[in-house]
Amino acid sequence: MNTSTKVFATLALSAAVGEKIKTTESGELSEAGDKLRSAAFIATGAYPSAPLTGKKTEAIADAVMRLLSTPLEPQDILSMLVAGLVDIRVKCKPERYALIDPVVDAVQACLYLYKEDIDHDAAFKRYCAWLES
Repeated sequence: MNTSTKVFATLALSAAVGEKIKTTESGELSEAGDKLRSAAFIATGAYPSAPLTGKKTEAIADAVMRLLSTPLEPQDILSMLVAGLVDIRVKCKPERYALIDPVVDAVQACLYLYKEDIDHDAAFKRYCAWLES
């Protein structure tokens, strides 16, 4: 998967997870989910990349929905997103950090509110496997 497709897929997943948290949780966690959804939606639209084909966009949407329908808990997906966002941030130009960093911050804020220990190495492996799906 090329970098721009990986960025789009990761940001789209971030927005979808934020929406899921916003609608299934309450209080601070719901608000944090809304902030994640918003930051990821803005970044997805503003990130400069080559246009994706309809087939590629559909494949990404299907991959996001498949992941959201697994038994993984939101905090497990959030951990995947931390790994993925850090991975794409390393590969993007510094002028694009302003798009990625608010999403990273929002993911970390959500993850912090779940207050659970996460195996980030396993999360990165899940993220890589998800990108290959």
